[in-house]
Amino acid sequence: MSVTQPNEVHRALLLGRIAKAWDKRPDLSFGEILAASIDDTALGIMTDTEIAEAIERFVLLGPDAGGGA
Repeated sequence: MSVTQPNEVHRALLLGRIAKAWDKRPDLSFGEILAASIDDTALGIMTDTEIAEAIERFVLLGPDAGGGA
């Protein structure tokens, strides 16, 4: 029996949130969604959760929700 490491669970949950949000905008590539939802100067200092939230905010509220380009 294998044990799932906490970081594996974290990654799976994070990627699941991103995939679910991306499903709402399948017309965009992942790069387009990332660029539109996150200011590239902030990307390196954001937590994983903040990145997922920014992507979710973008797909729900559109480009006027703030964030990226």
